[in-house]
Amino acid sequence: MTQKKVVIVGGGYVGFEVAKALDGYADVTLIEQREAFVQAPATIRALLQPELLDQIILPYDRLLMRGRVIRGRASRVTQSEITLEDGTIYPADYIVLATGSS
Repeated sequence: MTQKKVVIVGGGYVGFEVAKALDGYADVTLIEQREAFVQAPATIRALLQPELLDQIILPYDRLLMRGRVIRGRASRVTQSEITLEDGTIYPADYIVLATGSS
C-alpha cells in the first residue's frame, strides 16, 4: 500500500509538530520559508543562558527522517495540490494549512 501524501504549509508550532508526528506514517512535505524553527518565548531566557540556543533554534533540515522540507512560499492552494511562487507543484492527498494567525 502506498503512503498518503501530506503537504503541510507553514512550519510554526502546529506545522512543525504535525510534520514530526506524521513523518513515520505518511509521505510528508513541509513547505516553509525559514531555515529553522525558533521557539520565540525561550529566546528571552537564552539572553541569560546562551547555551540554550541549540535547544531553541531547530533547523528544519533535521526535523524529518523520511519526509522533506521545502523552502518556499505557497502561492496557490487547491484541494489536491500546492503551487509555490516558483511554479513548483506538490500534489497531495491531504493538505494542512498551518500558516499562523497573521
